[in-house]
Amino acid sequence: IQIPGELVDVPSKLIDVYLLHTIAQYQPDSHDNYKAHRAAQHYEAARFITSHSTENPVIVMGDFNSRPDQLPNRLFKTLVEVTDCFSTLHPNDPCNTYDPINPYLPANDPPRCLDYIFVRDSQTNRLIPSLAEIVFRTTARPGLNGARTAFSDHYGMATELQMQEAGGNHSATSPGASAVLEELLATLKEGLLYARSRRERHSRGWKQAASLVVPAVLIGKMHVKWLRNLLLPIIALAVMVGLVFAQVTIPQEIGDMRAISREAEIHLQALRKTEKSKDTKRQKSIEKNRQ
Repeated sequence: IQIPGELVDVPSKLIDVYLLHTIAQYQPDSHDNYKAHRAAQHYEAARFITSHSTENPVIVMGDFNSRPDQLPNRLFKTLVEVTDCFSTLHPNDPCNTYDPINPYLPANDPPRCLDYIFVRDSQTNRLIPSLAEIVFRTTARPGLNGARTAFSDHYGMATELQMQEAGGNHSATSPGASAVLEELLATLKEGLLYARSRRERHSRGWKQAASLVVPAVLIGKMHVKWLRNLLLPIIALAVMVGLVFAQVTIPQEIGDMRAISREAEIHLQALRKTEKSKDTKRQKSIEKNRQ
């Protein structure tokens, strides 16, 4: 990101900058096991930014691991009210920062846009993208095989911004916020059901593994010690992994999802109350004008 110094002519010259890297999507959309996790991460990031960056312009960038059409991306852009620098300047370019022509990626993966640089104006200052491009497609020097390769499995993003005084106002209620919050709550509900099923599966797994301890010991008593010495560590590892996931990791995951769901429900109720109040005032204004 480059902001020419001569264009920064505002009293504070402060910009709040955030870097995000959320959990990746390892399965197709129909079998995405981490959809709820990714949506929760985007929601918590949006809540943090909107509560902490109330005065200065904002730049948010990173690997969002979410396409523009997916819920996490739409949720974040709606709640934070950001502008996508690349799509603003290149509305017809898909901005495929994840592209199968990259040698680090499987050749059959579909290209998609997963990396972004977003900006948001403050009440008094604007950040205007004047240049945006995909960078770091290939290294400057050839690799060991003589070919130039990419720096990473994702290409980089670069933008140049101009800062100007007199920005726009941010509404207390973002258009479409209620809809994306309702979608978030439905996604978190699905995520909770999946987490509970995983907990039950791991619970069954460690119990089944533990039931093999006695047969393994008996095998050892039958003078097949090498088999017992092989089986017992494997069984112990399976029991330990299953216990950790069933009793610690997944319950904590479930607790976090419940907490985020409660937060989103309270957020949604507040938005609906604000929207209802606005609708009431608007209706009264219309009736008054008619009189």
